[in-house]
Amino acid sequence: KIWNEINPNFGSLPNAGIVINEEFIKNHPDEANLFIEELKKAIAWVSTNKKEAAKLSFDIMRQPIDRIELFLERVHFEYVEGNTLIEKVKQYFSILEREKIIGKSLDKDFYKIFKRE
Repeated sequence: KIWNEINPNFGSLPNAGIVINEEFIKNHPDEANLFIEELKKAIAWVSTNKKEAAKLSFDIMRQPIDRIELFLERVHFEYVEGNTLIEKVKQYFSILEREKIIGKSLDKDFYKIFKRE
């Protein structure tokens, strides 16, 4: 809410991601695709089973289950890829640059890591 008050119409704040080595994707496309499909299913499951997800995460998070559940109620998990992701990441880094949080623009090659070919 605060992020969008400062940056109107930005939408969800990107705060997590997984980067898969390009060579792995080229050499093991079936495994990479399987991983991505399972990741999508896991994201959907957590979004619809917050209480169970909170219970399962206790061993890793070491926080009371009710706090984890409250966190899960406040966040929105979504799988985003391709040009949609690249545009969102560009928008995010342009805000960081504008606010002088980072000192320079990122070159076009940087954004290639966000697209699976």
